[in-house]
Amino acid sequence: MAEERASGVVTSELTKRIEEAAVSAAREILSGRRIIDVEGPYGVGLTTVEVGNDDRCREPGPDEASAVVSRALSVPMIYRRFAISKRRIAAFQETGQPLNLKVAEDAAQAVASREEEFVYQGQSEFHLGGLLTVEGRQNVNAGNWDNVDEVLGDVITAVNALDAKGYRGPMDSRWRRSCTIACSAVMPVPIFFKSNISSAFARGVSSKRLSKDVS
Repeated sequence: MAEERASGVVTSELTKRIEEAAVSAAREILSGRRIIDVEGPYGVGLTTVEVGNDDRCREPGPDEASAVVSRALSVPMIYRRFAISKRRIAAFQETGQPLNLKVAEDAAQAVASREEEFVYQGQSEFHLGGLLTVEGRQNVNAGNWDNVDEVLGDVITAVNALDAKGYRGPMDSRWRRSCTIACSAVMPVPIFFKSNISSAFARGVSSKRLSKDVS
């Protein structure tokens, strides 16, 4: 009976293996986390985040009490269920057979794709703006991105536009030497390049040209 109870048990080692497979699969899709600051994790109990300062509903009259209202944003919970056969787990643990974790990887990529949608497009029904839709985003008209010089020029223009708005970004002294570093500096806040070619860049996907050193 002891062997039967132990068979197919999800151990901490197996949990770690599943998590590593899921994280590796998700990283193939995730780009938003590379260009914006991310905090957490805070767990499933976080449902809202307060933003801005508390404001009075209106100025109270001489005999009225004041009323202050906070502003908050909803925090979506993104998930995808998956199942791994207990027999497959037991075969892996007892006989060393390969454990196929594709279901976990597929679930992780589904969650990652949904996160990307939230990051870039937002969710208007819940008043959540994305990088490409949020009010007040910065726009830069892109030139011909077949020309590396124009790519760099557009990126510098975008960086200057953000700098003028007070968004310094994760820049360092080396960004001028590489388009890749410059591109990373562009995207911590909403910005959109109006060009079909640059739509991939707006999603955080760097082309080979962008990694060319231009020092």
